[in-house]
Amino acid sequence: MDLSLDTDEAWRRRNNVQFILFEIDIARIQTTALSGKRCGKRIDSIGSHRW
Repeated sequence: MDLSLDTDEAWRRRNNVQFILFEIDIARIQTTALSGKRCGKRIDSIGSHRW
């Protein structure tokens, strides 16, 4: 049936978007970490706002 393929494709697409957003978060966290340790609070809020 095509239905299972459609849902699988939709799930994969949504998962891919989440993965990209996660990578953006990682890059932001690393950039913030390079700015200095005083940004620790911001790292926490950026890193945990979606999880």
